Amino acid sequence: MTVDAIFQTSYARSALKTITFLDYQKDLIMNSPDTNMKSPRRATGTLTARVNGIDNFNAEVVFLSADDLFIYISGVQDNKNSLIRAVEFKLVADVKNGTYTFNVDPEIGQLFLTGSSSQWYYTDTGTVTVDFDRDADQYRGSFTVKAHELPNGAEIDVIGTFDLEGLVLATVSTETHR
Repeated sequence: MTVDAIFQTSYARSALKTITFLDYQKDLIMNSPDTNMKSPRRATGTLTARVNGIDNFNAEVVFLSADDLFIYISGVQDNKNSLIRAVEFKLVADVKNGTYTFNVDPEIGQLFLTGSSSQWYYTDTGTVTVDFDRDADQYRGSFTVKAHELPNGAEIDVIGTFDLEGLVLATVSTETHR
């Protein structure tokens, strides 16, 4: 499974595929014979969040990649104490530092949370604030998400931050971005 296969799917299918992709990538990383894991499959840094007022999401594995069109940021954790298991957002590749609102600003192409393969959240509102220093390979920012669980409608509030480095560049055909 490639990064494109996961990140370029429709929103509804993307939640399930993200869990599969993140589990796959996490398995590759955690079970790698290279204990230093300098492979381009892995970014370093933190992606943490406060979920419904509780600090309980701390991504064990983070991903930071880009192609000609987008920058992808995501993280996954196995902690069952958090309502969410994965956070993912997609920003336009040339995004400038600032704050962007989901479903308003075109700079955010995707912003969602997943709990498990059967627990998806639909993003109602959200923001992403970016503070990128591309020359130093430093990708920092914060995000807020108000979402509701499908299909029962339970609301979830997430406030988080990320501080990542190790951008992986990919060349992707525009055919995969439909």
